Amino acid sequence: MKATRSFSSLNGQNACTLKAAIAPSGGSYGSETALTSGTAKVFSGFGADTSYTVRIRATDSLGNTATYYAAVPTRKWAMKFRSNGSGVAFGKAAETDNIFEVSSDWAVKFGRPLPVSSGGTGAGTKSGAVRNLCVKPLGYVEDEIPENTDIDTITTPGTYKIRLSASAATMTNLPVQQAGVLYVYASIGADITGPATWTYLVAEYQTYLGQRYLRCGESGSGTTITWQNWRRIITSYDLPLSVSNGGTGASSAASARTNLGAAPMPTVVVDSTTFTGDTVSKDYTVSGSGIVIAYVGSYSDSTSDYGTFQASVSYDGTVVMGEGTRWATEGAFRWGASTSVPIAVTNGKKINLWVRNTKDGTKYLYRRFLCFGCTVS
Repeated sequence: MKATRSFSSLNGQNACTLKAAIAPSGGSYGSETALTSGTAKVFSGFGADTSYTVRIRATDSLGNTATYYAAVPTRKWAMKFRSNGSGVAFGKAAETDNIFEVSSDWAVKFGRPLPVSSGGTGAGTKSGAVRNLCVKPLGYVEDEIPENTDIDTITTPGTYKIRLSASAATMTNLPVQQAGVLYVYASIGADITGPATWTYLVAEYQTYLGQRYLRCGESGSGTTITWQNWRRIITSYDLPLSVSNGGTGASSAASARTNLGAAPMPTVVVDSTTFTGDTVSKDYTVSGSGIVIAYVGSYSDSTSDYGTFQASVSYDGTVVMGEGTRWATEGAFRWGASTSVPIAVTNGKKINLWVRNTKDGTKYLYRRFLCFGCTVS
């Protein structure tokens, strides 16, 4: 063994030592032996049919250490059996029981692909390996789907491409007629050895625009795959979710109401008070445009006198709803006139609420607005 060191002497203030240790395959390192840089040293007591790892350490006066490892193989054999007959090796000595060993500098070539049951892929091509292992390949596209293909007939696991949307337009049972990639892979089954024996399949189609669709197929005890309908996989690409996919197609409440043809929740304005005299009239100014349902009413807590009740709602100077005279006999009802009406309003217009109440006692006035898309004040 020979090792050569290289270091900076720092004007004679630094030195470097070399030490070597040897470990048999699967064993521990023995004690370290000093080496002289550039001078070969012979180590004895090692077997020619055992592989070893040599560790060489260079350490300077400052405590810095560099370590090098080297593998020492067994001597070359075309084929070698263990002495106890429990192991065999090619290109080297057999070192381990119950192990088939091949030298690291030898290649292995089988007469046929190693089957899946023995830890192989059972195939000599990528596409065959993907099919036999029932996996979805990453970034590997196997076949281009011919025009006029019925996608339901593609039941062999693998990856297939549709290069042009014009070609997709000639095909049947695609979720959308756009260019993209089709993935077909086995889900579960009793014996996954070929298309006719798969019980369940999963197909995924991804368009060139990033849209993704998924469906499942099953053959039961037969050989014909029955496919489910395609289902869209919703991602952030699809947001806001369209109305046709169960969403609102909008990113704001106002736009969502427009898309759904829905009215907003109303703003409620209530103005209640007591009053004296026989009539009360008040104007309210509209802010915004929309629908207002106006209500006005009055009653008295007196039960001992006669009186009349009247109420009206006017918009922009025109009476849109009014209730005529109610005559209240002595001891009769205390509730008086009331009226309500929906009004289409625009910004800045006036709504007037008017009430007449000629009964005695405390008189109560109730005014309320339900405002859709606007408000009043």
